[in-house]
Amino acid sequence: MQFCTFVIITTTLCFLLSCSYKITRRYRSLKPQCLKAAHLTSSFTNQEDYCQYLLEHSSLPLGFKVGATRFLFQPDEVQQKLLPMNLTIIMTDKPSESFAAIFTSNKFPGGPVLVGRKRLVFSKFLQAIVINNKISNVCPGGGIADGGFADSQSICESVASSLQLPSSDMVFPSSTGIIGWRLPLEAMKNAIPNVIQNLQNASILPAAKGITTTDRYPKIRSISGTIQSTGEKWSIVAIAKGAGMIEPNLATMLCYILTDLNIKRPKLQRMLKDAVSNSFNCISVDGDQSTSDTVLAISSQVIQLPNSNGISENGDDDSVDEKAFASALQEICTQLAEDIVRNGEGTQHVIKVKIPIE
Repeated sequence: MQFCTFVIITTTLCFLLSCSYKITRRYRSLKPQCLKAAHLTSSFTNQEDYCQYLLEHSSLPLGFKVGATRFLFQPDEVQQKLLPMNLTIIMTDKPSESFAAIFTSNKFPGGPVLVGRKRLVFSKFLQAIVINNKISNVCPGGGIADGGFADSQSICESVASSLQLPSSDMVFPSSTGIIGWRLPLEAMKNAIPNVIQNLQNASILPAAKGITTTDRYPKIRSISGTIQSTGEKWSIVAIAKGAGMIEPNLATMLCYILTDLNIKRPKLQRMLKDAVSNSFNCISVDGDQSTSDTVLAISSQVIQLPNSNGISENGDDDSVDEKAFASALQEICTQLAEDIVRNGEGTQHVIKVKIPIE
């Protein structure tokens, strides 16, 4: 007998997480009274301790860089206000053929999802991911009839040009935030050089912070393994954001999973699909399915697997090392899914329900 686990959230007193946070004119800062997540062995009584823990577990796999910046923009929809936006870039040192993605099944996906689906089908290589918060580029106003596709593509073109990539098809976009507003293209493009200037290969923490919206805290998970025959070490580090509009499928969120282990693209897609089915597709907060959900996994292809040529859909030909990676991927996705649940908007109870499947 198999079991499918669903994590459900209600809105009374929380026994796992209680946070207070203050809002300034420029940013929201976390002020947790008690923060303890599943699979963590430590509790945290203040923001600094938690951020230090994240920093210690945020090392990037080989072959990656991350940069982020924050800037103010004036939205067309509310011209009397200046609002903050984060812009984040995750990139590989070299073009990667090993990437996979799962997207929302919502009938009204945002522009970034439309572009991302195209990348998954037609792009041979990826090398950069560009993410903005504040505006989701979903159903943008101003007479935009393409669902935001052209605006997301325009940002990809600017990133590709600034990074001197041969094609914008190597750039994968994501956006999260307000629905119905148009991206501030000029302000975003002006911020790209600052992001590139901030690129570093030490920690994914700037990206984990940069992609948040109403999240009360950034979410990072990491795990490492060793190739059985050579003893060479590989690692996975992943980040996610999500707090509202959490409902399968996918559960509202963005998630980026980075590894230096070279997994063949068809296998990575199958592994990711399996991992998402048993994690992000088993959580709910408020019953609202998002228009922007994206889970992206990408390898820098630095660490090579010995004799890995099979691409079967059922995984019967997976090597011991590939099975170890698939297990680690499942663990990472499960942990991040539970982190999202605990961080849900108005979350006060976290409930796990196991439903037997004959």
